[in-house]
Amino acid sequence: MLPFTSTPPSSERSRWKQFLHSRYETTQKELQPLKSSWSSLPDNAKLGIAIVGSSLLTVAGVWVYKRHMKRIPNSQFVTAEDFNRRRWITGIVTSVGDADNFRLFHTPSIGWRWPLKFRSIPSGKDLKDQTLHIRMAGVDAPETRNHTPPKHSNGSRVPSRANASGANSFSGINMGALWPYQ
Repeated sequence: MLPFTSTPPSSERSRWKQFLHSRYETTQKELQPLKSSWSSLPDNAKLGIAIVGSSLLTVAGVWVYKRHMKRIPNSQFVTAEDFNRRRWITGIVTSVGDADNFRLFHTPSIGWRWPLKFRSIPSGKDLKDQTLHIRMAGVDAPETRNHTPPKHSNGSRVPSRANASGANSFSGINMGALWPYQ
C-alpha cells in the first residue's frame, strides 16, 4: 500500500481528535467574553456598528473597483495619475500597425481569461473607440505607411509578421515607463 493512501493508526487518530477538541474548547472560552459583551450592547449601538461597518465596506469596494477593475476604454480616459503611479495595464492586442505601434483592448482583473471567463472581447466594428493606441518608445521599425524616400528594406513584410506574432495575444504595459530621450 502506498504511504500517502494508508490510514493512520487508531491511537494517532484519537490523539488528533483530542487535540482538535481541546483547541475548539479553548477558542470557545476565549470568545465567550466577546459574545456576552455584544449581547449586552443596546440595539442602537448594534445598528450604529452595522452602519459604520457597511459604509466602510462600500467605500473599500468602490476604491478597489476604480483602482483595479475599471476598464480604460481609450486614450482619452488615461489620466496623469495613471502615469504618476506607473500603473501596469493588461490587455489583448487587437491589431499591430508598423511593428512599433499596436492597439490594446484593456482587460482588467477577472472575467476576461480562463477559468473565470464571463466577459467577451468585441471584434470588428465593435472595437471602434474601445482600444488604446500604444507606440513603443525606442523601437526602430520600418515605416510602411510613409512612402517618402528612403524606404526601409523589407518594410512590406513587417506588418504581416507583426500581426502573425502579436495580434490576439495577451500583453502587459507599464504606463509610467519614461521616454528614454528626455
